[in-house]
Amino acid sequence: MRLRFQPEDVTSPAVTAEQRQMRAATPRYFPVAGVFAALVAAMALAFGLWALLTAGRVASFGMVATGAEVFHAPVLSVVEEVRVEPGDRVEADQVLYVLTSDSARSELDGVTESLAQERRVLEVALAQRETLFEDPVQELRDVTAARARLDELGLSVERARAAAEDAAARRAEELARAERHVELARVMASDRERRAAAAVKLAAQGAALADEVQRADEAAQRARLELADAIGERDRLAAEVPRGARVDAAEVAARDEARDLAERTLDQLEASYVEVKRLREMEKERGIENIRSRVAALETRGTHLRKLAGPTEIRALADGVVTEVLVSAGSTVPRDGVVMSVSGTGKVWINAFIPPERARDVKIGDEVAVYPTTGVAELTGKVTAGGGIQYRIPTALSDRISSPSAVYVRVDLDATQPDLIPGNVVKLVIR
Repeated sequence: MRLRFQPEDVTSPAVTAEQRQMRAATPRYFPVAGVFAALVAAMALAFGLWALLTAGRVASFGMVATGAEVFHAPVLSVVEEVRVEPGDRVEADQVLYVLTSDSARSELDGVTESLAQERRVLEVALAQRETLFEDPVQELRDVTAARARLDELGLSVERARAAAEDAAARRAEELARAERHVELARVMASDRERRAAAAVKLAAQGAALADEVQRADEAAQRARLELADAIGERDRLAAEVPRGARVDAAEVAARDEARDLAERTLDQLEASYVEVKRLREMEKERGIENIRSRVAALETRGTHLRKLAGPTEIRALADGVVTEVLVSAGSTVPRDGVVMSVSGTGKVWINAFIPPERARDVKIGDEVAVYPTTGVAELTGKVTAGGGIQYRIPTALSDRISSPSAVYVRVDLDATQPDLIPGNVVKLVIR
């Protein structure tokens, strides 16, 4: 038998329906592009929802705060020992630091010497208290002595009045000088503020560097501090003027009274020798009482200076937490200089620092989620006050708050006694 074959490019016609369906079928492809487009659309929708939900949220940092007691040096002092550190819990009457004062020792030496002199004067006055008229011609001598005493007291009154006038003129001159200093400081502060504003404008236009803006801000801040110091000094001198005037007036009045007493003594001496004896005794008693008053005042002052000379232990007034220590052992602290601050352990709140560009997104009444960094559970609260500018960012937040100045708001917590320590750093989200 002889076989015949069809050429390779010839296809036999389909006979059945299955053959026709299989020959009409085409390969199916996976829709990669469609799946990718759907995934992108889903991600865009999720991002939009996330942006919509978080657009009004402000995330920042804050510090736990409470009422604080600031400790000052009463006189120019040297810190001998500091027994606490920032963050330490202290109890009432616990020793915080120890001070000594060379200036108080020097003043104590002068007071001790004056006290010894006044005591000797008192002894002489007491010894002469019972001196009587033992001589027939004593009356004449007493009249002469009374007149001399009256003249001396008259000169003393004039000197007191002249000294009061000189003191008043000096206080007025110091007050005027303080007024001029305040005006000069105000002008300098205004100029520094103007320069700082100009630097900000130039920086916005790209014509100034950030360092220049920062230096301008620091100069403006120093000028404001100098102005505040000048105003404080002026107010102190203004308060000193009426107080000094009262002291001088009291001194002049006391000398006037002594002169009047001496004048009455002379009149009575000429009229009645017996009466003048009584007046002389009264004058002696008054003089003795004055000496005793000076001795008591010097003794009180000496006791106070002895405490200030030290070593003096400064103790906590109540339970609290040390928030800031500005000195170390060996530091010299000026009079009224700040040594440390201790915060109470009563009600606490959060001082939240907000970047200036997000300040408009925060308003009073906003809810706040607080996340303590000490491991305490999340807390909630509300914004109750704020809007002030803080030019000095706390050291604990310096690595978290980049802006040299920030707007701060107060956040009161819903918990009545949260497990927080003043000075702790917390994260927070305002929504």
